[in-house]
Amino acid sequence: MNWSLRAGAPSLRWRLLGGMAAVALIFLTTAGVVLDRAFQASAARAAAEKLDVYLLALVGIAEVTGDRVDVPTALLDVRFARPASGLYGLIVDGRGGIRWRSASTASKALTPGLGQLAHVRAAKPGVTTRDELDLPGYRHVFRSAMTVVFAGTGGADAKFTFVAVLSRDAVVAEVGGFRNTLWVGLGLVGVVLMLAELLLFRAITAPLTRLARAVEAVERGESEAFGSGWPVEVAGVTSNLDRLIVQERNLRERYRTLTDDLAHTLKTPLAVLRNGLDEIEHAHSREYATDNGDERVTRGRPSLDATYELLHEQVTRMQQVLDERLNRVVVQPTFARPLIPAQSELESLIEALRKLYPTLHIVLTVRGVLRFPGEARDLIELAGNLIDNACKYGRGRIVVDAAEGSGNFLLIVADDGPGIAESMHQTILQRGVRADTRASGQGIGLAVVRELVDAYQGSIDIGTSAALGGAEFTLRIPLTPPRQPK
Repeated sequence: MNWSLRAGAPSLRWRLLGGMAAVALIFLTTAGVVLDRAFQASAARAAAEKLDVYLLALVGIAEVTGDRVDVPTALLDVRFARPASGLYGLIVDGRGGIRWRSASTASKALTPGLGQLAHVRAAKPGVTTRDELDLPGYRHVFRSAMTVVFAGTGGADAKFTFVAVLSRDAVVAEVGGFRNTLWVGLGLVGVVLMLAELLLFRAITAPLTRLARAVEAVERGESEAFGSGWPVEVAGVTSNLDRLIVQERNLRERYRTLTDDLAHTLKTPLAVLRNGLDEIEHAHSREYATDNGDERVTRGRPSLDATYELLHEQVTRMQQVLDERLNRVVVQPTFARPLIPAQSELESLIEALRKLYPTLHIVLTVRGVLRFPGEARDLIELAGNLIDNACKYGRGRIVVDAAEGSGNFLLIVADDGPGIAESMHQTILQRGVRADTRASGQGIGLAVVRELVDAYQGSIDIGTSAALGGAEFTLRIPLTPPRQPK
């Protein structure tokens, strides 16, 4: 894959991958922050629950004898026995005196805050109280306390307050370990996600890469079509490009045919012009060569007026041929055809042909709304050549039937002439071929019809009219350009 960036035209790959990476980064960062905060809250709740457990354990193993309290620390968490471990325990009597403290408090740095640690607000016996406080040497701690009343000897009860303390540093260390694991894990997930996105993106953009290579192949002349097997999202583009290629090829062929027609058609008028100019030049030469004194002899000089008329006629003919051929070259693109009303155009054409062939009975029948998928001049070219051909060979009756059906513009032209032999049905549509030499013409009218029909991706059929007995031409032009076959 080509990952280069052109100046002023950033690659879609980088745009999409950059966007996907930004989304993934935002998502993973947000998820990490949410999980981190959720774990901090969970760790705080877990610390409180642990303190309650330590507190109950401390109450459960304490041995109270009168005013004496003994605690077998071997049955507690080992951190109670390790100085400055972050887990501390106290037992305070009813007068606020410390009757027992864990070995973890045996540090000079912890002594200044020991009194505040032992000062617990009064609460009902058996009720656990929880709070947080900052103490010299201990910094921020979580504290749980419970007052318990023991039955003493001689009927006197002994009241003691049990205190369990956990340093916030222990919770922070636990959160820090989780945080490191969390962000390393999310980082790995991000890398895996980007690799997966890269592979997915390559799979998604593979048709676009293939399309670019196909366009280059067409430009180099190595291919004439984009072929099949394209995804639905790209198939519409390749189908339209295939139609455009076919249209361009047909247009190129029409230009080639135009040049052949012009070379053939203009050959005779140019010869006439050249001969006329030669005659004028020779006439002037004879005029000056036979000069007799003051009087010029002009015997044998051709009429300049007649020569002018001849030259004017040939120039006019050449201009008409050029206009006619150039008008035949341009055809609307097969994917952007206008649908024009066709009935009025056909009626005007029929009216003109009735004046040209006054002895013929020409009938036009239009069924429903009639539209032609192209230019009006192409419609006149198609219908005009077919009807004019029928008028030349028809004996007295011409029937023109026009309608829309099955997604096509339909035109049927029938005459009562001698008809066309089946062996001539295909060859008569070729340029310069005529089925009958009795009528005037150059044999290119039906060839022009065939070229236009091919340009419009339509069809033309030749048969025999059941009603009139002569030739019948059936023309079909699709209202919507068909897709290229896959």
